[in-house]
Amino acid sequence: MPAIKSSMITFAEYDEAERGLEITFTNGTVHIYFDVPSETYDNFINASSQGKYFNQNIKNEYRTKKQ
Repeated sequence: MPAIKSSMITFAEYDEAERGLEITFTNGTVHIYFDVPSETYDNFINASSQGKYFNQNIKNEYRTKKQ
């Protein structure tokens, strides 16, 4: 898994077969985002600010479930 460089996110894991993105936040909560394209995950991992990319492109764009 690529390193996460964010003050708000500690871990991210992508399941390409399921198109699911699991994100663990620094406060300990875990959310799974569904139907996330692999390009979106790649852009998130390679963003200069992963927290900003998450807020602008993932947070309110995909169905989510809190673990």
